[in-house]
Order: sequence, then C-alpha cells, then structure tokens
Amino acid sequence: MARLQATMGIAHHRLGRLEKAEEFYSDSLATYRRIGFDLGVANIMNNLALLKKNACQWDTALNLLEKATELANRIGASHLLPGFYLNQSIVLIKSNRHGEARPFLDKGLSMARSLGDRLHQCRINLARGRLENLCGRQARAEELLLGAKAMAEENGYRREAVIADEYLGDVLLARGLAEKALFNYELGLKKSRSIAAENDLEGELLRRMGEAQLAGGHFQDAVAVSQAAIAVCEQCDEVYELGFCHLTLARAYNGLKDRKQLVFHFQEAISIFREQKLVRQWCEAILVYAELRRREAAEEELLTMRRYLMDAQEKGASSVSDNILCRVLEALARVQMHLGQYDDALLSVFELERHAAGLESPEWETKVVALRDRIELGLVEGVDDTGSHMQAISNIPGLFAGGDGSVPRNLEAVLQAGIDRVAADSGFIAMARDDRPDGDLTIVSRTGLTENLAQQLCRWFRGQPEGATVRYFSRLSAGDGLLDAVPALGKHSGSCLFMPITSGSRRFGFLFLGKKAGGGQGTGFGRNCLDFLSTYMGFLALFLREKGRTDDVIVNTPIQRVESFESIITQSARMLEVLGLARKVAPSDLTVLLNGETGTGKGLLAYSIHALSRRADKKFVQINCAAIPEALLESELFGHVKGAFTGADSDKVGLLASAEGGTVFLDEIGKMPLAMQGKLLQFLDTRVVRPVGGNREKIVDVRLVAASKSDLQAAARKGRFLEDLYYRLVDFPLAIPPLRERADDVQLLTRHFAQRFGMEISGQLPAIEQDFMTILSRYSWPGNVRELEKTMKRAIVLAQQDGVLRSEHLPQHMVAEEGGENSPAGAKVSPLKDTLAEIELREINRALGVTGGNKSAAARLLKISYPTLLNKIRHYGIVLDA
Repeated sequence: MARLQATMGIAHHRLGRLEKAEEFYSDSLATYRRIGFDLGVANIMNNLALLKKNACQWDTALNLLEKATELANRIGASHLLPGFYLNQSIVLIKSNRHGEARPFLDKGLSMARSLGDRLHQCRINLARGRLENLCGRQARAEELLLGAKAMAEENGYRREAVIADEYLGDVLLARGLAEKALFNYELGLKKSRSIAAENDLEGELLRRMGEAQLAGGHFQDAVAVSQAAIAVCEQCDEVYELGFCHLTLARAYNGLKDRKQLVFHFQEAISIFREQKLVRQWCEAILVYAELRRREAAEEELLTMRRYLMDAQEKGASSVSDNILCRVLEALARVQMHLGQYDDALLSVFELERHAAGLESPEWETKVVALRDRIELGLVEGVDDTGSHMQAISNIPGLFAGGDGSVPRNLEAVLQAGIDRVAADSGFIAMARDDRPDGDLTIVSRTGLTENLAQQLCRWFRGQPEGATVRYFSRLSAGDGLLDAVPALGKHSGSCLFMPITSGSRRFGFLFLGKKAGGGQGTGFGRNCLDFLSTYMGFLALFLREKGRTDDVIVNTPIQRVESFESIITQSARMLEVLGLARKVAPSDLTVLLNGETGTGKGLLAYSIHALSRRADKKFVQINCAAIPEALLESELFGHVKGAFTGADSDKVGLLASAEGGTVFLDEIGKMPLAMQGKLLQFLDTRVVRPVGGNREKIVDVRLVAASKSDLQAAARKGRFLEDLYYRLVDFPLAIPPLRERADDVQLLTRHFAQRFGMEISGQLPAIEQDFMTILSRYSWPGNVRELEKTMKRAIVLAQQDGVLRSEHLPQHMVAEEGGENSPAGAKVSPLKDTLAEIELREINRALGVTGGNKSAAARLLKISYPTLLNKIRHYGIVLDA
C-alpha cells in the first residue's frame, strides 16, 4: 500500500500536480511509519523535500533532507546518501547559498564513487559544473559538464544528457556567446520533448532560450519564447523559473519601448523573487528596473521604485554582498534625486560611503565622490528663494545705522539668528565696502572661528570663479579644493557653505556657516536650511539696498501669505513648513492626507491645495464622512440610478463624478464605514465610478485630499481602518500642528479676528486689555483656531458697550484654566446665571462639533428637543460652519 501511494505521488509530481503529489506522499509516509519501514520513510521525506524545492520553500526542503539523511545514516542505507547530498546541494544552489553547497557535492561524489553509482556521479558532476559557472569559473564548469555529458550519453541517461546541454548553454551565455548558447538550448529542448511533452526541463530550457534571444538583441523572439516558458512552467508547477521569465520579458519590452508591459513584468519579477526568498535575484531585478526606468519614470513610478530600493536596503541586500548593498544605495540616492529629495539622497550617499569604504575599491570611491558632488549641486540649484521665512529677519529692529543702508549696525544678531535657525556651530559675515566684484571684503561679524581662519576662508571664496553662487560642502574631504587651500577648517567643521548676499547685479558680501562632523545630525545642511538661508540673505540684500532709512525703524511682523494661502494666518515656523510642503505638492496629482485636531484648518488647507493646483478652475467638493449616514454615503459618493432603492425616484450623479477634473475633499475619513472604505479603495485603484443599482461604469478624473483627526495608522493596526486604503492615501501626509504648539499665532490671530469681527459686529475696532491677551496666550485651545474664532466673536458681542475686550468677556473655563489652583481667594466670582450660560454655550458647541454640525444628532446628545436647541443656537448667536 505504501509503495502504491508513493508511486501515485511520483506520477502526480512529474505531471506537475503538486497538491495531489503531496497528498499521496504524506499518506505513504504515514503508512511506512505505521509499519516501521524506515527505508521507505527516508525515501518519502526526500520526495517531499523535492516537492518543497519546486515550490521554493527552501528551509522546509532542507529540513526534510536533513532528517532523511540522518535516518539513512542511522539504518545504514548508504546507497541513498549520494542522492540526498545532491538534493541538499541543489536546494542550496537555487537559494543562492553557493558556499554551503560545495561540501555536500564533495561528500555525495565520494560516496557515489565508492558505491560505483555512475548515475549519481553523473548528476553530481552536472551540479558541480553549474556551481562553478555561477561562481564565474567557466573553464572548470565546461570541463565538468562535458565529462558528465559523455557519461550520460554512454549510459543512456536521457534526462541527464538534456541537463548537460542546458548547463553548457549557460556557460556559453556567460561568455557572451548568445547564438551558440541558443543552439545548445534548442538541442536540449529537442531531447527533452522526446522524453515527455511540457515537462520541467522544457520550461527551464525555454526560459534560457528567452534569455539568449534577449542577449542577442532579438526582442520579439525573447517575448514569444519567454511567454511559452511561463505557460509550460505553470502547467508543471515549476514556479522557480517564473521570476526569471518575467525579468526577461521586462527587459525585452524595454528594448521594444513598451513601457506598460516592461513595468508590469518588472513588478511581477520583483514580487515573485521576494515571495520565493531569492534575495540576490530580488535585489538584481530591482536594480535593473531602477537603472532602466529611473530617467523616464513619472513621480508615481519613482515612488514605487524608491520603496523597492528601501526594502532591498533594509531587508536583504547586505545578506547577499556588500557590493550589492552599495549598488542598492547608489540607485536609491539617484531615485531620490529624481524625486527632488536631495536631503534623503545625501543621507543615502553617506550610508553608501560607509559601506563602500569596506570594499577598498577605488572605483566605488570615485563613484561616491561624484554622486555626492551631484547631490550637493542639486541641493544648491533647488534652493527656493521665494520661501516664507520673512519673520526671521523682520524681527531684528534697527538693522541699519543712520541714513546709510550699506552697513548694517547689528550683524551679530543677523549672524546668530541664522546660526540658531539652521543649527550651525560657527560662521561669519563678510561685507564689501562697495558693490564692485573686486572690492575688499571685511569680516564684520564672527562666531566660533578665529579671525585668521575666517580671513583664509574669505580669501578662498573671493578667488572662486563661482563666487556669485552658493558653494555647499556636505562632507569636507581631501581633494575637494577647500580643505587643500584651508586645511585648518577640517578641525572645526565637517560640512560648510558659502551663501552670497546679492540683489540683482549688486554683491554686498557673503555668509559662511560651518557645522561640526558627527553628532547624529545626518546631512550638514538640509534643503529646508538652504531655502531659509537663501531667503534670509535675499531679504538682507534688499534691506541693504534701501538708503535713507530712519534709525531704529519699527518693522512689524508680517502676516504670512504663501501664494494661495491668503486666508491662513500664521507666523509659526512649523505651520509655515506645512504650507511650504503643501505649496510643493499642490501642482501634482498625489493624494494628500491631512492629519490634525478639530479646528486646525484642515478644510481651509485642502481648499488652498486645490486653488494652487492645475484643477483650480474646476470644482472643489467637500464631503464630511462622519455627517452622512452610512446607508446614504455610497449613494452620495457614487450616485444611484432610478429605482436602485426605496426613494430613488430619479437618477443622481454622485459627488465623485460631479467633481470631474477637480478635487474631492473627504473630511473625517477615519469615520467612514469599513464597507465603504473597500469601495473607495477600489475607486482609487481603478478611478471608475458605478452608481448604486447601475451597471454602467464611468472613468472619473479627480484629485483626492483626505483628512482625519485620528491616527489612521493606529486604526489600521487595530482593524478599524483598511490598511491597504491607509497606504493608498498616504502618498503625501501633512500633519497640521495644533494651536497650543503655535504660541506665536495666538496673538496674531486674536488681532486679526478683532479687526475682522469688530467691524462686522460693532462697526469699530475694539481695544484689547493685556489680561485678555494673557489668558488667550496661556489657554490650551482644545478646539484650536475654530475655538479662538468663536471666542472672539462672543467677546466682541459682549464688549460692544465700551469697545474694550477684557478678561470678563471670556468664557469662565478659560479664566479658570488661567487662574488654576493658585487663584487668589478674593478672585472675582461671576454670577451664577452667567456661569450656567457659559457652560450651556460650551456644551452646545461641543455637541455640534462632535456631530459635525448635525443639529438633530446634537439635540439627542444633549437630551433636549430639536426646537429647544434651535432657540438656544439663535439666542447665543452660534454660527455653524458651512
């Protein structure tokens, strides 16, 4: 019975029916164990190992073979050992563990010779020849394979003769002899088909023929043969070959200029190699993909490429070789450059430099220096000199002395502000006494450097032909010119930059900043630092051009308006950074995910992104996912046809379709039901809308901006939000800081709202007492800007009589939070009626906020009737957000 079960397993195995084969092998193994026949157990474990090898389950296969070998040794079945050792070596070779395979081949060959087992001598020499070829020793490989082929033909080993032709073709292909390799493969294919149709050897040979056609430049033939190879391999479950076939197809389609097909097959190959844990092939496929597509890829494809390379860096390249890891890091840096992510590219190059040092390769050393220089140039070329950093310079009063604007009076403060903002360790400002290019430069402010070192640096920069441009050294090293001219700088700084102070054709001088090496700071000066410094020096140059300024002129802090962000009032560095990122992402079609607390202005920012995009003249549709009942949400988004459900009296166009060409803003997307999340994910993948109850689909072109006040990543981990949807939405995340982390903005916004609502409500601009402003500045603002806006409306209404905003016009809970436990015993006690009104107003606002402005739901939460709530809303003058 056990032998019959084993025979059935072998038959299914050879037919490629792996599931049925495993079923019969397992039954046979159980039968042999029940009757205590260890020889049968060892053989079946070997067969199961081969099955697992075909499925690329390398560790399971090796574990079974180790057990089979141990059992064969224990029962003295030495005749089984050559085959078991051979199979272990084949698994190790296929899983790229070449060094571990050789001892098994040596042991297997020795035992086969002692037993006079010529079949296994032939098979083992074939495996040895393949291993030598993979290790780059083609002459030795050819010698072994020719010997094995002669033995196979002499003894009538038909399968082994086919394998010999296949492996000899591999040797020829490795030598660059594609046509001769193709001849060998065709010879082997003919022999293989005479044994059986569509067997595993046929799939292997067709795959190699595709590679030979590709190497010969015959792209159409390579496609046809590789597709045939895939069909055969799938038929006989020879999954190991599939990744190689897709890789050949990708490269062939690259030769045919078929972008869509080449991207598809590259991604298939990468996915298969990863699934099969073929780490070397996985990394190599990613590298080839990046090399062929990097220069032409659009942003979305570059982001995919970057993810592949980062995965390879973190999860496998180092286990293959240091050289592979260096190639991955180099490719990653180049992709990051194409994405404009120069800061990240510089970090990748620093990591590359660290690993390349261990290779002691002059070639890698040259590559690293050239790549670093290119990234530094990209950083400087990409500096945004229109950024919003005005307050850093406008807050320095009395910048000019007397009526001569050519010489600043307090450049120490200017220098220190720049050093503090970019976390530099040393620096100086050198100014020209006139604006001639050859004018003398004088060091007017210096910190962290000796006068002598500063003078040397000043002379070096003045002598540069590129003296009117930024010079940036992310890592100072011998051979870059600067350290050769000023060697003492190496003791003070690991990176530095020279930033000219120019306005038009006029040159006033330059700023030097240095940063010490190490300290875990990553790159010396990132793109944001260069953006800031360029703007900083630009405004300084503008100020220097203005003559006749009065002494100690008062410079008011400007309200920041970043292009189409006119309605966003801020001077917070964090908020300005968010606006800068939003301005950069707006022209693209990337999905933006806004994360921030209630009232931080997510909707305002979403509309601003739309207004700055190429879709600005199209619709901006806002959908609050928390405010629409679950039963109606699908109909609202996708529309419905007449009769789709009770009450569907006519066709309705969904909000997604109605926004064609424009932007859809999904607010509170974290509150969207899971079922709808799946449908939204499908829409994001296909961009196809099908109305509820309909069967006609329509492609919709909209840009999606989503927002949430909750942590969607945490929700995805807990199963409350689809993980796939989260990663689809997170193309470009923006975190909006809460008002309590933007202390500088409270007073700015307070004065803005006082001016705006004062004129609207009372027709005059109210005065503001210091206590009023102090309480607002110290309050925690759980409702953020929206709460501040409503607080100011209420205060202005209460202060209409005398036009002065006082602390008594603020809600009681704000005053209480300011006073805390340290309030004096004699503090003013408000009338109970006023206190109750404050509480009532606060709770109504809170309920309306929780329900997204849904008055019916708010009334239910407050446990009052709907008409009562409407009366109180009118009584307190509560204005609901649109």
